[in-house]
Amino acid sequence: MTMGLTMEEHGGYYSFQSSLPPGEYFELRPRHMPHNSKPIVDDESGMCIGYSVTKKYTLEVIVREKDWTITHFLYK
Repeated sequence: MTMGLTMEEHGGYYSFQSSLPPGEYFELRPRHMPHNSKPIVDDESGMCIGYSVTKKYTLEVIVREKDWTITHFLYK
C-alpha cells in the first residue's frame, strides 16, 4: 500500500486584454519616481509592469507588486 500526498491547486487563468488604443496603457505610479524613469509596458495586457531608469553605469528596474518594491541592478 502506497500513501502519498496529493494537492490540488485551485486557481484560474486570467486573460487581460487591453481595450485602450495603441500607445496608451494602465499604470499605478509609485510615490517616489526618479525624474528620468521610463515605463515598461506589456504589449499584450496594455499594462505598465515596471519602470526603467538608466544611469551612467547601471540600469535600474523598479517593479511594483502589491506593497513590495523590488529593485534590480544590472552592471555593465
